[in-house]
Amino acid sequence: MKYIIVLVASIMLLSGCSSPGNTNAMNAYSGQLTMADFSHQLANQLLDSARGVQAGQRVAVTSPVWLASGMKESSLVGLQLQQELAAELHAMSLDVVEYKLTDGIRVTPFGDFALSTDYLELRELQPADYILVGTLVERDNNLVVSLRMLEFSTQLVKATAQVAIPHWVTDDLMNINTFQLVNPEVK
Repeated sequence: MKYIIVLVASIMLLSGCSSPGNTNAMNAYSGQLTMADFSHQLANQLLDSARGVQAGQRVAVTSPVWLASGMKESSLVGLQLQQELAAELHAMSLDVVEYKLTDGIRVTPFGDFALSTDYLELRELQPADYILVGTLVERDNNLVVSLRMLEFSTQLVKATAQVAIPHWVTDDLMNINTFQLVNPEVK
């Protein structure tokens, strides 16, 4: 019996040595973790660090922007995070303001639409207690997402969160061009 235990332990140790050199523990999970997992983690961090934020208060969720862009560009990753964070915060009993809602439904052969990014089509500004803002930075094969929940009326930081998302999670979305959010010619 003693020899069987030693034999099994030896096989396990040797099989660890035969794996490719560039494989690390994070890659073992690459098929399991998604952007939604990191959005959930960010939302939990926000609520854990929140000061004075209560269920039922209104929050407007914006797209995290590239820090190096002068806060003028996001990407599909940023837009995806915005959507997932809105869902997570709603699930955590905050009232998420959908400020991209238009005054009506646009019926077209390509679909029926009620949201827009054209500010001329949007409703009047919706009141919110808080606004969620964030930045994106690439560092050490990770996408670092930093979020701040600001009180709209005072501009005080009420909650923060930060996570490093491995590039193997974001690669598909990162390969799509960034989106310019602000027209640089408008002053």
